[in-house]
This record gives sequence, structure tokens and C-alpha cells, in this order.
Amino acid sequence: MLAMLLAAQNDLEEQLRVRWRSLRSLEERIDTLNKTEKDLGNYQIATLFMLGQVLLFGPRNGVTLDEVADFLERSKQTVRSVLKSLTDKGLIEAVNKRPLVFTLTEQGEKLLDLRKLL
Repeated sequence: MLAMLLAAQNDLEEQLRVRWRSLRSLEERIDTLNKTEKDLGNYQIATLFMLGQVLLFGPRNGVTLDEVADFLERSKQTVRSVLKSLTDKGLIEAVNKRPLVFTLTEQGEKLLDLRKLL
């Protein structure tokens, strides 16, 4: 019984290490985007960071308009313009209308270097 518990504990520890490395890679990519991507604003990059985390760790793939507004601590109207600009750039897409849910596109995943982390 103790051997099973130890094996489960070791497995959990390894899973946490992998997730930690994935999060650190995403954070490093976001820092790089902040420095190099002049056509992406702070709210756009923060939204991409949120969607990247959801893709890596979430039980679902996508976030609602309300969740983005809460995360950015901005009004829904402000967030709508951020989401529209990211959609126009081909980085995110709406996957549901009610409620309004957005997810990263393949191009968005590529920009965040998430393909190697998935």
C-alpha cells in the first residue's frame, strides 16, 4: 500500500513540474511579446496570456466575455474591442455565441509557442 502511495505521489510531483515548466515558458513568451510586438497592446497580450493558460491547464478550451472582463478588470465594452482586434488579427475566434466564448486559433497558439507545450 505504501509503495502505491509513493508512486502516486511521485507521479503527481512530476505532473506539477511539467505544468510549472509550461507556465514558465508561456510567461517568457508573453514577456517577449511585450517587448517585440508593437501592434499588440497590453490588454491584447494579457488576453492571450489568459487564453494560453486556459488551453494548457483548463478543463475546457475557451473563455467567456465576462471572464476576460473580470481578468482584465475592464468593462465588457472595452473588452469587446480587445477581443475584436485579436479576432481581426486571426489570433482568437469565437466558438460560441451564447454565452460569447473565445479560444485561441492555430495562429494564436503558434504565436505563443504553445504547440511544443501541448
